[in-house]
Formats: sequence, C-alpha cells, structure tokens
Amino acid sequence: MKLHRRFAGWLGYELIKKRKLNDTLEQHLSNVLSREKVNLIIDVGANVGQYARSLRLHGYAGKIESFEPLRDAYEELRSQSNLDPNWRSYRLALGSENRIATMRRYAASEFSSMLAVNAFARERFKWRTESGGSEDVQMTTLSDLWPEITKFVDDPRALLKLDTQGFDLEVLAGTGGALDDIVAIQAEISLKSIYQGAPRYLDALAEFERHGFEVTGMYAVSRDKKSLAIVEYDCVMTRQRDDRRAPFTSPP
Repeated sequence: MKLHRRFAGWLGYELIKKRKLNDTLEQHLSNVLSREKVNLIIDVGANVGQYARSLRLHGYAGKIESFEPLRDAYEELRSQSNLDPNWRSYRLALGSENRIATMRRYAASEFSSMLAVNAFARERFKWRTESGGSEDVQMTTLSDLWPEITKFVDDPRALLKLDTQGFDLEVLAGTGGALDDIVAIQAEISLKSIYQGAPRYLDALAEFERHGFEVTGMYAVSRDKKSLAIVEYDCVMTRQRDDRRAPFTSPP
C-alpha cells in the first residue's frame, strides 16, 4: 500500500482518485471528457452560455462551439463567448434540414422550443412556461457546418451537448458524416413529456443506441413535486466499443 493511502487510513479516511468519482454530472462529465480525449464541444441550445461557463469552471480548456437561435439570449451568449478565444457562438438553430423555422418563446428563455409546452409543463413550471410570442430563426444542419467547425481541429473528438427542449432527435438526424467525429453525447431526456409531439424517452434512448451510443450516466434535472417522479434527466452517452457489445441471441 502506498504511503499516502496508509497515512489516510491511520486517520480514518480512504483516498479515492478523482476520476473514479461519478456522483455528480460535473464529475462524470469531467471523467468522460478525459477518457474520450474530447477536444471539441458542440453546445446546441446554449441559451446564455451557462453550459460553456460550467465546462470552463470544471477545467475544460478546449474548443467550444455554441448555438443559440433566439436574438436576446444570443446577444448575451455572444458577449460571454467573445471573452474566450476558444469559444465561438452562432445565432442558429440546428435540425435535420436547412430552413426558416418558428420558435415559441416562453417567459423563461431556457424553455423556448420549436414545440409547444403541454398541460403538465404549464402546471409544473408555472409562470416560466407562459407564452412570450414567437420568433423566426435560421435552421441548418450540423453536417453542413462541420467543415467550418473543425477547420482548425486536428483529429476532432467531439462531445455533442443537446438541450433543445424536445428537438434533440432532429439535431441528431442532421449530423450526417459529422457523427463519425462525435465520441460522446449529453442530452436532456424527458421521462414525463413537457412538450407536445416530443419523442418518448424510450424512443429517444433507442435512437441514440441505434447510432452507436450507450448510457454512462443519468442525473436528475427536475421532479414532479407531488409524486416525486423524475421529469428530466441529463443523460451522458459514449460511443460503444466493439468489445462491449453483447452478442445477439434469438429468444427461446
């Protein structure tokens, strides 16, 4: 036993390496970024830059590309990203096609979405889901932007962060060949839908799995106050390795 572990034992403590801690989303994400050698973050649904700032706070120093289509949120995002030479921001929505799309605005800008909130969301989140009108935004695909995004990144190993309020699978559908460079995904998975027409969580997980990703961690974002049922998880996934895939066997 190494001396520092023996000394800790004498004092009644156990030393645990940081990379083994996965109790919080931040710890787990730090482990994934290190293990997968991530050198590029694609921050889709950046709002005002909260995610990118958290990455910096927890030690990630690589490139970040943030996407936020709403004008007011984007202006604040841009003011933050302009202070960081490794962080670029775009006033764009990402999806499965190139077009002008209409986003629904809500009182709390982080709820704004291509989709309308449902009755459960209005009851659970109250004033935050009050309508604030709509805004036409430019939508494009990640596949079309990929050459520009990766122009100065040697051997890109990207984490795709999705927080698009029910629109994540549309973004995934527009990744095209860029998906080959994506080694990890973080998505917000809703167990209780809060948007009309959003995919069920089992369908969303199945689609990520179909594209070669498996879940490494799930962290509760919100709960139903009455039942304590989970409403949303932050779900972290990494690309499956061949040696981890269980062989398929037909049921008896």
